[in-house]
Amino acid sequence: MATNELAANQPDLAPFAALVGSRTKVGQLLLGLSASTQMEAIEELATLTDDELAKLASLNKVLAEADPKQKSKLCVCEPVASPGWLTALRLPLP
Repeated sequence: MATNELAANQPDLAPFAALVGSRTKVGQLLLGLSASTQMEAIEELATLTDDELAKLASLNKVLAEADPKQKSKLCVCEPVASPGWLTALRLPLP
């Protein structure tokens, strides 16, 4: 009975398969994910900074425009050092 309950409560890593084992902080956390994983570690990686939120808002604005594909050609994207899965978006000045 306890074995069945234990098996039923194992975390499902399938949605994160691309990240598991990657060199990112999230990948490393997922690789060792268990019942003893500290909730604070998960929350820290899941929380966006003000700078990341601003970049996300810029990206959403560009994608909401009439022709986001054309606008994306004008944008320069570069990697962000923090979580690794976000990209920095620099829009040309008008």
